[in-house]
Amino acid sequence: MSRARSLLDENMPHAVREAVGRLEPAVDGRVMGEPGSPSLEAEDPDLLAWIEREGRILVTRTGDRCRRTSPRPSRLAATSPES
Repeated sequence: MSRARSLLDENMPHAVREAVGRLEPAVDGRVMGEPGSPSLEAEDPDLLAWIEREGRILVTRTGDRCRRTSPRPSRLAATSPES
C-alpha cells in the first residue's frame, strides 16, 4: 500500500498536523510555506497543479474556493471552520 501524502494549507492549525502525525505516523504531511512546499502566496491554480504533480491531498478549511478551480476535486479534503 502506498503512503498517504497530504498538504495542509495556511488555514489549518498546525495542531492538526501534529495530531495526524501522532495517530498515523505513515502519513507524509506537509504544510504550505515550509521548505519543499508551495509558498503561502501561491495562487490556487498553481497550488492545485503542485498537489496533482506530487500526488498529495490538499487539506483546507476553504474548500469552496479550491473546488471551483480544481481539475480533480477528489484531491481535496475540506473541513468546516467549526471543526
